[in-house]
Amino acid sequence: MLHVSSLSFDSSVAQLFHPFSQGACVVLIKINFSIDDVRDIIEVVQRHRVSVIELTPSLLNRVNPSDVVPPVRLVYISGETCPLNVAKIWSQKVPTYNLYGSTETSIYTHVARLLPDHMRVMIGRSLPNTLCYILDDQMRPVFIGVVGKLWIGGTAPARGYRNREDLTKSKFIDNTFHPHDGGMIFNTGDLARWQSDGQIEYLNHQDTQFKYHDNRIELDEIERCILDLKNSHNTQFSPQEAAVIVYNNDENAKESKQIYLCAYVTPTSVDLVKLKQRVNILLPSFMCPTYFITLDRLPLTNNGKINRNALSNLPIVDLTKSKNKPHKYQQTIQRKIHEIWCFLLKLDFVDPEESFFDIGGNSLLYLKLIGTIQKQFFAGRLSSLQPLIESWFDTTNIYAQTILIENSLKKNQIICRDRQICATKRRLRAHIKTLRSAHSPTMRIIKPTSRKSSAIFNFSPNNNLLDYPQAFDAKDCAIIGMAGVFPGCNSIDEFWSMLKEGRSGIVTLSDDELRAHVPDDLLKNPFYVRRTGRLTCGIDLFDHAFFGVSPREASLTDPQHRLLLENVYRACEDAAINLQSPEETIGCFVAASDSSYYAFNLQHLHDSTGKQSTIDRQMRLNNMMGTMATKIAFYLDLTGAAINIQTACSSGLVALQVAMDHLRLGRCTVAIVGTSCVHLPTSGYLYEPGSIYSPIGRCAPFDESANGIVLSDAVCAVVLKLAGRAVTQRHHIYALVKSCAVNNNGTATGAASFAAPNAVAQAECIREALTEANVNATDIAYVEAHGTGTAVGDPIEVEGLTQAFDTFQRQYCILGSVKSNVGHSDTAAGLVGLIKTALVLQHRYVPATLNFGSPNPNIDFASTPFVVRSTGVSLETPRYQQSTLLAAVSSLGMGGTNAHAILQEYRQESSSNTSNNSSNNGVHQITLSSKTLDSLRIYLREIITWLKKQIDAKEPAKVENICYTLNKGRSFYEFRSAITLGSSSLAILISNLNQLSTDELQPAEPVDQVVFIFPGQHKCSRLLARQLYSTSEVFKKAYDLCAMILEDYDENSPHMIDMLMADDHDRSVNQEWQTWMGLTTFMVEFGLITLWCNIIRPPYVFLGHSIGEYVVAVMTGVFTLEEALKLVFTRTCLINQHQDHTKAGAMLAVRISYDVAIRYAIDDRLSIAAVNGPMQCVFAGDVEAIDALKSILQTLNYKFKQLEHAFPFHSHMVTSLLLDRFRQAYKDINIHARSAKTSFISTVTGEWYDENSIIDIEYWCRHMRQTVLWYQAIKTLDQSNPSSTRKNGNKKIYIECSLGNILINVTKSCVKTDLSLVLPSVSTNTTNVELSIKSALSTCWCYGLDDIDFQSVYNTFIESSSVYNSASFISMPGRVFNRQHHWIDPPLLNQSEGNYSKESPMKNDDVNETKQFESVQIHTKSSSLIQQLIDIFISVTGDLSTNKHSDFFASGGDSHTALIVISRINHLLKVQLTNKDLMEMPVIEQLAARIEQMLQMEVVPMTSEIDINPSSNLSQFLYEDDRVIIMKKGISSSQPPIFVIAPTGGTCFIYRDLCKYLNKSCNVLALKYPDTTPSLSTNHGKDSVINLASYYIGVMRSILPDATSYILLGTSFGGMVGYEMSQQLSTLSSSTPYISRLFMIDTPTKESLRIHLSDITTENYKNTQAIVLWAMFGMKYNFSIAEAEHECMKDEVHLKQFCIDKKILSSDVIDLDAEFHKLCHYMHIFEQNMRAIDDYFVEPLKSSLTEINFIEVKSPLPHDPDQPHRLWSRAVPSDQFNLFHVDGNHLAVNFEPYVEKLASLINKRLLSNSVF
Repeated sequence: MLHVSSLSFDSSVAQLFHPFSQGACVVLIKINFSIDDVRDIIEVVQRHRVSVIELTPSLLNRVNPSDVVPPVRLVYISGETCPLNVAKIWSQKVPTYNLYGSTETSIYTHVARLLPDHMRVMIGRSLPNTLCYILDDQMRPVFIGVVGKLWIGGTAPARGYRNREDLTKSKFIDNTFHPHDGGMIFNTGDLARWQSDGQIEYLNHQDTQFKYHDNRIELDEIERCILDLKNSHNTQFSPQEAAVIVYNNDENAKESKQIYLCAYVTPTSVDLVKLKQRVNILLPSFMCPTYFITLDRLPLTNNGKINRNALSNLPIVDLTKSKNKPHKYQQTIQRKIHEIWCFLLKLDFVDPEESFFDIGGNSLLYLKLIGTIQKQFFAGRLSSLQPLIESWFDTTNIYAQTILIENSLKKNQIICRDRQICATKRRLRAHIKTLRSAHSPTMRIIKPTSRKSSAIFNFSPNNNLLDYPQAFDAKDCAIIGMAGVFPGCNSIDEFWSMLKEGRSGIVTLSDDELRAHVPDDLLKNPFYVRRTGRLTCGIDLFDHAFFGVSPREASLTDPQHRLLLENVYRACEDAAINLQSPEETIGCFVAASDSSYYAFNLQHLHDSTGKQSTIDRQMRLNNMMGTMATKIAFYLDLTGAAINIQTACSSGLVALQVAMDHLRLGRCTVAIVGTSCVHLPTSGYLYEPGSIYSPIGRCAPFDESANGIVLSDAVCAVVLKLAGRAVTQRHHIYALVKSCAVNNNGTATGAASFAAPNAVAQAECIREALTEANVNATDIAYVEAHGTGTAVGDPIEVEGLTQAFDTFQRQYCILGSVKSNVGHSDTAAGLVGLIKTALVLQHRYVPATLNFGSPNPNIDFASTPFVVRSTGVSLETPRYQQSTLLAAVSSLGMGGTNAHAILQEYRQESSSNTSNNSSNNGVHQITLSSKTLDSLRIYLREIITWLKKQIDAKEPAKVENICYTLNKGRSFYEFRSAITLGSSSLAILISNLNQLSTDELQPAEPVDQVVFIFPGQHKCSRLLARQLYSTSEVFKKAYDLCAMILEDYDENSPHMIDMLMADDHDRSVNQEWQTWMGLTTFMVEFGLITLWCNIIRPPYVFLGHSIGEYVVAVMTGVFTLEEALKLVFTRTCLINQHQDHTKAGAMLAVRISYDVAIRYAIDDRLSIAAVNGPMQCVFAGDVEAIDALKSILQTLNYKFKQLEHAFPFHSHMVTSLLLDRFRQAYKDINIHARSAKTSFISTVTGEWYDENSIIDIEYWCRHMRQTVLWYQAIKTLDQSNPSSTRKNGNKKIYIECSLGNILINVTKSCVKTDLSLVLPSVSTNTTNVELSIKSALSTCWCYGLDDIDFQSVYNTFIESSSVYNSASFISMPGRVFNRQHHWIDPPLLNQSEGNYSKESPMKNDDVNETKQFESVQIHTKSSSLIQQLIDIFISVTGDLSTNKHSDFFASGGDSHTALIVISRINHLLKVQLTNKDLMEMPVIEQLAARIEQMLQMEVVPMTSEIDINPSSNLSQFLYEDDRVIIMKKGISSSQPPIFVIAPTGGTCFIYRDLCKYLNKSCNVLALKYPDTTPSLSTNHGKDSVINLASYYIGVMRSILPDATSYILLGTSFGGMVGYEMSQQLSTLSSSTPYISRLFMIDTPTKESLRIHLSDITTENYKNTQAIVLWAMFGMKYNFSIAEAEHECMKDEVHLKQFCIDKKILSSDVIDLDAEFHKLCHYMHIFEQNMRAIDDYFVEPLKSSLTEINFIEVKSPLPHDPDQPHRLWSRAVPSDQFNLFHVDGNHLAVNFEPYVEKLASLINKRLLSNSVF
């Protein structure tokens, strides 16, 4: 045996002692042996006749096997990962083994025999006494085929590392898998996976993989990809060796993400340009090496491994484009830029004309480059004079950047020269300024104080943050969305119109409006001011359904909460923030005024006795301003911080500052700032001299008549992002917020009082903001002041501004205040000012400050930088024409919290926002959705109206921007509509939207499976294929890859690209295209599936017809693309050759069933090639036989069509000779089929693929010859769902991957049309492939497919990519809310406190509830009885808004609370009310009439007191039987009723919500549980399923004696009883009625139950009681089974107290014992029902007439039944069993909101066979 490695190498132990132990000879290599020279190895082997060698793969790769074989007869490979090419070369010559192990174990732990036909290199199985584990990150064993970490145990591991206890503990751990061995297991750090034959496949070591830009990169995979090209026929890019390293010259490079991948290959003759092109095709871009370097040979270590350290030390001298020495720069600027480039790129020299991105730069590094250059050349200079971002991206080499910087610096020099002159003048005026300040009138009322900055974050101009390449900094935040309602205007557009037109939102209230809330004597007071700024948006309105809020909760919620929630949503839509996107972390920062709604409207409902603590708590929670942010986060599913801010009037800007800090610190990516202020009641105020309120109700900031504020309401929100992210993501930006500073006046030494302002503190706050923004005060064009319009506050504020600005320039800055328009909106004031300022910058126009005539005499505006304008002023002046506008906003809170923000104009690119020069040939998709059909229609009209205005706009919006905003910036909801158009014209878009029909629109449900179907060999349109090749980069890359594989495989293969691109009129090319039909079919279908998978996210299902199954094999991993392509090419060649030597053949598609078709295929000349549908078969045979068949079929009037195939595939003409040639070719190609990674259905068998047969060559021979069972395959897929991640695998989309409609019609005939959508990739007769594909995608989206990546859609097509990569989000109309009245009126002014009624004037918001009993007119005389019932209802439900029209169940009542209500009514009123009475008459007024009848003992029909709809004659006899309850009265008496059966517990209250949503024609009758009727209970004490079924059958037959069939519905246990009823009825006489339809809602069987009472012994009865108590009430009242068990083990007193503590029972009832025993009674029924489930044996369904509709829940809880449908589906024939899945869990599915979809499903099933 040859020994090559050094003696210190661990493998030496095995190489020496193993031969010695066997008596063999070891040959040592000479001491001066050169590891790079393998000639020494060859010479020693031949001289000493060495028979066994063990070398590293790197050394073996350099040795030619022919040079050493013989004498070598055995080869061991160790030390490195063995490449596949090395294994193949050596295993062909000599037995070769791969050895695996590590130094920490017994050197070698695994061995594998390598064979030439292996497609992967294994490390084999473990050696004796060695244990092997592959574990995941949680130390759990992984399944076969799953990648995990390799651990070694048994006797192999060492005891640890010497003197390295820390490392030993991390790598050696106790073997918990075999603890009896007492051994350790060692973490090798290698990644591996089990194979099905027990061998292990080694993948790579963890050290060779790392993450870069969130992408995982494996160096081994890159090397394998390069070496795979070694077998190419083209030696120019056939490397012999390859090694990839991570290149950097900086130890911290990985942390700073400045790394490059460098590939070293041998020999030097390799063409690196072609090699790089091939690698770029095969690898994703992030794994492609930046550098490729050729060497004569790779350096090796002394032990024969690749010396990667030596490679990393090699200088990369041949990477740069220019080899010239750097010449001496004449310009300092260019030299400095060159130094920055070299430093960042870690290079010695850069060619000045070289592009940054061509020499290793990337986008992140380029931003850092720009930031470094800006700090070098522009530090301390105005940001507005720096080059714009567009300029930087156009200059990517040193020369261009030099010119750009020189031009900018020249402009800066001019400005600096002017500033020097100004500075001299400023120093001369400093003393004058000090004297003026000392004698200022405002300084007499404040005391000076010395202060330090109190800003939370002080961003200095010279910080180390990365500067973005434009006139904004990295810390700047962009306002990307705004929404609000203000006095007199209900949107941002209306707000700006009001400001621009100089209107005021302050109104004068009439006496009639005020009299309801203001006493007459106050109205007569001459000082009472009737002016206010009220909202006109309807503060009583709210879309509760959209946000998932119950009507009751909406009415109890402060309108500030509701309005802010709506405006936050509108602001997010305006900002194009998709709230459903997982890519954003959204924070919410809000401020609001105190709740006057609670104090004014709800306070009279407060129960001072404390009995209604729950309701009081709910009212407080819904009106507490401290929970506003968290409630918004809850309803909108926001995951960032949710914080409430309260600093009085400055709250809005302080919230802005906190939001900016969270954005800058990365705590969120989107920040919402919202404020809300609504004063109730809407009234005026009593003026008091000396107060801050205006005596005339007019706000006049800075005017001599300024005398106070006017209160107003406002609700508004803005959405922020960091400016860099907003620009990169192309958001519409209103303005940039550069800084926001906050401080406080401090103690009384700095201010006259707590409420008094402080000019010094204000000035310091403003200076902090200017410093943080790094701007000069002289650049501020506009200041939005706090401007309250008070005689004292205005002068102090101007004084603070003047001190902070500190400039000699006078009256250059416009000062204004929005309070002159809308008044003072308290906490919302700061944000209202911010919104106005952003609009000022956007429109470059400053609106007038109203009510300003002459300035305040205490303000000397002539000596300040400020001027107030009483008319609007345009900022399109020479001063600001070429510069970026800056503005500021001040907000001063009572109590001294000052806030000041600096805003900057953002100039959006006109090319990205407007439609000038827009192409009219683009393909665009527009998606629209909403939660209801009506709101979708309104939304559509709003969009059309807005688009019409855009046509006439000065800068109309681009169509691509509209689509980009609607597709990516909106959340998706159930009701959907979409259009696809091939034009960029707004007029055509409007026309298409006008033609959009929503009449038949149904809500979209989630799609469970996307099935891609691949046709067999067919004529592909070369024109369409070429068009797709030219328009889709994804398709082109896939097609090119196939062409490259063919070119490398066989130089005589057709030139597929040339053939595709040839002229259409070239007949020879057209003939060749037809000749290679099988090949073109495969390549086009592979390109299409690559395209589809790029835009639709997995999971997928694949189904292939004939040759299309080869594409399926590639997509599921059975074949590699190279294998499949070679096989298809060879198959096509064989068929073409065979066709030349056989009869001419033909194929005929016939509309005929298989059973009939088989009669015509008995002739040996005819075969059935395919069964494509129930009435679709394809015959194949020779031409004469087909012609004869056509004559017969024509005589019999069968429809048929001859297919364009010259060869009869899948027929007897696929001879055994042809199959033998195919087998031989299969072996020659060296195909290695694998088990599929994804399950698919074989069209050979029509069943799910068989893992063993699919890898066998005989399968593919049968595939070539046998009938294609397409119809059977579709049926198999339709009946099962193995690949779906969802539970209800019913709804599918079938997409055909071809350029024609080959399989569309036949597939439609096979699937369930109501659950499947079948559509082609390309529609018939299309001339625009891109339009057709996008139209299909839009159809999928409307059908319910959400897994669409619209960005990938844009990038897939070349023209779309160029258009949409520059498209931007724009401000567009949002969804229209369906706002309804939700309001509780305050008590009347003249109503005394003691006479407050518990009846609330709140309107009933549920229209369905009010209409449900419209036909029942109640006539009752007793109002006191109604009041008693109201009190009882309130005591149980806690609904203080209860009145005589209230429905018990609509108010939150359920089956448990119904028992309490009945008990209290019976005890208080001495009547015998039953569950039936409350169920049928849940409205108080109805129930009172029923009780009056009982009290008066009038035995008369109900119709004497209740006027029942005459058409409902069903109710005439139902009241005569106490064994049923009328749950729902339908409008039709001719339809059969639905009987519902009680679940566990024996009550039918659970069906109340379901009845509300069932079809209005339905009559629903509940079968009362027999145990609730004492006379019947004795006969059914055991409550078995059989006994209950028998009893219910008797009830139904007595109620409807003439019925021929019944419809049953049962949830849980009720469904089981219904099933038994069907069984019993089917055993009676033929004239007996049968169950026509049974609905079983999540009905369990014994096998599916997770809790079995039968498992508990009778001695442990208390535990049984605990389980029952927990099962009935645990989830609702929030207690565990352990708590219940603890109490149930005690006596009855403790159990009763436990029920009181958990609110199951109320302690204030009159007869607590009676209610407790009633509760125990129902617990006993529940227990008996549970035991009955365990005792029931499910037998096969006996009735052939019963349809079973089983409805299973999607989200079962841990204790819910586990897949209960399984046993039922086996007991019921498949054609009688329908399985559905709905949202919710076992119990919740019966209640809102889930029950609505449950009822919809039941309605559809009832209507499907015209039952209703």
